Amino acid sequence: MYEIQIDSEKMELRMIISGSLEHKDVAELFDEVEKEIQNIDISKFTLILDAKNHKPSSIDSAPLQEKAIKLLSLYRILV
Repeated sequence: MYEIQIDSEKMELRMIISGSLEHKDVAELFDEVEKEIQNIDISKFTLILDAKNHKPSSIDSAPLQEKAIKLLSLYRILV
């Protein structure tokens, strides 16, 4: 399961990822993130990623996860 929230007032993009994501879920998440960032200036937003309840996924999702990590590296990230 995942959830994406954009708070334009706080200039935050929040992603909450929990459980185990299958290949299909990772692809959907990546597509949704790409769609959402087209509407904002990502250089002004902070990414907050909450993956504390995420469980490792199957090996076939690795290439999509790597692509997502590269995309997310465009944000200022608070840990």
